[in-house]
Amino acid sequence: MDPFSIFLGGITICQVAQQVISLGIAYGQSATSLPAEVQALISEITLLSGIFDSLCSHLKAENGATRPISADLLDGVVEGCNQQLEELRQLLEKHQSGGSRLRKLGRALKWPMKEQETRAWIARMEGHKTTFSLALKQEELAHRKKMTADMHGMRLSQESQAAAERREKQKNTFRSALAWVSPADPYENHFAARKRQQEGTGRWLTESSTFGDWERSTSSSLWIYGGSGTGKTILSSIIIDRLLAKQENQDPSSKTETIFFYCDFRDSNKASAAGIYGSLIGQLLEAYWPNELPDHFELFYEKNKDRKPHEELLKEQLLRLLSKAGRTRILVDALDEFPPTSRIEVLQTLIKLQQTGKVNLLVTSREEVDIKTVLKDFPKLRINAAVNSEDIRLFVTEECDNNIRLKGKLKGSTRAEVIATISDKAGGMFRWAKCCLDDIARLRNDKAIKQALGRLPKDLNEIYERILARISEDDKELAIRILQWLSCSLRPLKVGEVIEGVALELGDAVIDPETFINPNDIIDICGSLVALDLDNDTVALEHFSVKEFLTAPARKTGVHSDYFINPQKINFELAKLCLTYLCLEHFSVGPCATGQELVARCDSYGLYHYAASKWAKHARGHVNVEDEPFISLVERFFVDSDMDGNFNSWRQVYRIPTYTGDLRAHMLESFKNYLRDDIYEDRAVLRFIYACRLGLYSTTKHLISLGFGVEAIHLQDSPDVKTKAKHRENALTSACASGEADVVDLVVSAGADLNAIAGMHGTALIAAINAGHGWDSAGPSGSIVKLLLEKGADVNQITPSKDWPLHTATGLHDFDCAKLCVDAGADLSLRKDGEGLTSFEHAAAFSHKEIFELLRQHGGGKYVEPEIAKFWNLTPGVDGYALLMAAQSNLFESAEKILEQDGEKIFNDPAFESLVHHTFKICAWHGYYKFIEQMLAYTGGNFSSYNECVALAASQGFAKSLSLLLDVKPPAFEDRVLQNLAVLASGRGHQSVLEELQKRGVSPLCVDDHGWTTTLAKAVSAALNLWGWR
Repeated sequence: MDPFSIFLGGITICQVAQQVISLGIAYGQSATSLPAEVQALISEITLLSGIFDSLCSHLKAENGATRPISADLLDGVVEGCNQQLEELRQLLEKHQSGGSRLRKLGRALKWPMKEQETRAWIARMEGHKTTFSLALKQEELAHRKKMTADMHGMRLSQESQAAAERREKQKNTFRSALAWVSPADPYENHFAARKRQQEGTGRWLTESSTFGDWERSTSSSLWIYGGSGTGKTILSSIIIDRLLAKQENQDPSSKTETIFFYCDFRDSNKASAAGIYGSLIGQLLEAYWPNELPDHFELFYEKNKDRKPHEELLKEQLLRLLSKAGRTRILVDALDEFPPTSRIEVLQTLIKLQQTGKVNLLVTSREEVDIKTVLKDFPKLRINAAVNSEDIRLFVTEECDNNIRLKGKLKGSTRAEVIATISDKAGGMFRWAKCCLDDIARLRNDKAIKQALGRLPKDLNEIYERILARISEDDKELAIRILQWLSCSLRPLKVGEVIEGVALELGDAVIDPETFINPNDIIDICGSLVALDLDNDTVALEHFSVKEFLTAPARKTGVHSDYFINPQKINFELAKLCLTYLCLEHFSVGPCATGQELVARCDSYGLYHYAASKWAKHARGHVNVEDEPFISLVERFFVDSDMDGNFNSWRQVYRIPTYTGDLRAHMLESFKNYLRDDIYEDRAVLRFIYACRLGLYSTTKHLISLGFGVEAIHLQDSPDVKTKAKHRENALTSACASGEADVVDLVVSAGADLNAIAGMHGTALIAAINAGHGWDSAGPSGSIVKLLLEKGADVNQITPSKDWPLHTATGLHDFDCAKLCVDAGADLSLRKDGEGLTSFEHAAAFSHKEIFELLRQHGGGKYVEPEIAKFWNLTPGVDGYALLMAAQSNLFESAEKILEQDGEKIFNDPAFESLVHHTFKICAWHGYYKFIEQMLAYTGGNFSSYNECVALAASQGFAKSLSLLLDVKPPAFEDRVLQNLAVLASGRGHQSVLEELQKRGVSPLCVDDHGWTTTLAKAVSAALNLWGWR
């Protein structure tokens, strides 16, 4: 029955029912008493009418869009109800009209039906009422279902949208965190090395038993070493390709991930401890936690994302991630290209990673003495002519056949002689062979080639000397400039940067494109000393050995002394050139108005971004105020008002962060941000602040001598937090942030207030501690902190942001600065707002064992909040609280010392019972078996939480901890608790725990209190894993 028919029927029913009701009421009004059955009939019809009216209203609300749910139920019923009501109406009207005479005579109307007939009508009406009630309930139920479905759909849509937004946010956070932690991209080096692979080479290594043992082992080490140019990097790329290819075909449940790092002297991010740790972390995150950061790392990122991640913190995160990851292979190439001051510490960290038990570590390097000393017990493979002679022959043959400059020149016997001679004399050095082939490619005929084969250079140094000897006098100056830029640049240079750099002269006001050389001229002039990659728009020294050759003391004298590179001197020269570039008339118009304009400017002036972001780094360490060319440039750039446009243009580009993400994307936003320095109303103050911030000693000293901007020395923040000046730095906080102790001393000597509140860090002392951990850090900041403390800085000064020096040093894991603070009398009782953590608790929270032990030895454990001291019944002078802190953070060495000192007091005094039990439970939960072993020596199994600790160790899968606990208090074999734990361990996949329990007599077929067996628990667990429900 369609909705329209129901509506029409409903109108009729309601009308007729109303008439019937009216007639019934009329009978009642004329009668002295209305029989009960008549009242019941009127009531039934009234109810029927009301129910059907509700049904029609409900259907009307649905707009008749669909066939009613109750259509089948109502089919024929509506029409029948109408007919019966009409029949009843006619019957009542007939009798009422016939009784009009009686009313006139004053006699009451008589009900026209007998009681039995009336009750039959009541039954009929009840039947219709019931049917309509059922129809109404069906419609209401359908409506509620629809409403519920609609609400569910809306909720699902909202949840889906929220989930999509969360996923997008997680992805954005993930991408940002990767860019922050890992600015060095190892695949750049890998793809570059892969291009130079020669098919068939490297088999002597990959088919060797030593490499096979390393590859098959679940935890192993291998050191591959050889001299300069022996192909270590190419070999690394072959190994990585092999491991990645195998990885693709592995069972996902037992997959081994491969992560790697190419050390590179040409890129500071690839020659630093933070660079390698960050890169390995980034690869681990992508491999094991794609698109969603682990909670602990996300917390670490959110806390530190505004500063350069410190290498110690990165090291801890790397160890933590590896402990949660699966089996991992780590390959590090060219470790010898790390600075000697840091590579051994990095190597020791890599060894520590390998010792976690599920890491295969492979390192390649030259046989440097320090590296050899550390790796003396490693399995090793040496690269020399004895193993790679066939690879050399393949390489030489390939070059002769495919190098455009060689294949048309070498024919017949000459070709064969070149291949044989160079292959035999290479001594395992691909680099030597390549340079010799490049030399032969220059020759014009067979006679000259054969003569050259008879006087091949004995080593790489002789090759490089010959290259320099061939450079003409006309090209010599260009060659020197090219090699200086490439040797001392702070990152790999683009071709355009080198071309503009070598064309630039001190004193230039404009840059003349007519002085630019052709990119191919770089190779023509410098030969095999440099590598030009036009596809990737880069130019660099061809090999690490080239830089070593140019900077070696032996180059200071002799016929090629003009090419000697003194890195410090050349850095200062590059600083002058960069500053000259920034003073060009092209930039006098001032900052760009839009991001697009900024991108266009940097595209048009190739060296602009490098000069803006690196000139001050090249100038760091410059202390000679008698260097007139440099001082003149500085004075002009900082002081002259006609340089305001250039200075502000530089500020805009200087702010582009080059350490993360896409450079162009940063440019598009950078133009919005540079004006924040306009909180300094005085242009001279702003410039002086920059000189201090950049750590420029000679510049700062010269500005002081001029009296230019020295008001910045006495600047302090406004106490009004609503003003935009609340984070104004002064000269001292800026100098401290630079990390340059000489500049700090200069500003202090000029009268700076050591305890003035200024800048984002609050005080100079805190700025100095943070300086060792900033993006532009010059290194550890302990010397500056020591200087400030010696000069009288307040070690306990609390900043408006409720920070203090020791707390800062602890949070940054800076032991040296923490010790300086402690030695200077730091108050270990300080808490943030009186409620936060003390520095001691902070050290425990971050598991920094050296700082924790330092502060413990100085009494940090005795400063406990009164409520905590009361709860744990802590006794003054006893290090019970320190023991609890050590246990929570797995600081075992400190715990040992605490037990030696106070163990008897702690474990024999009933006042410490609650603390001891809680400490035991922490250790059992985390599997800190060394703690358990030490503490059991004092208690045996006689402590109230013993059974709970057994359960915790078993449920968490720590068999060693469980074994220690069971040893001191052997359980009964029929112990139901152990049987329950055996089933639980089986269900959770803790096979080692199950084996430990079975060794102690628990049956492998035991049944727990719920009737589960170990087999059933294991099967159900496997099924849940298979279905993805766990």
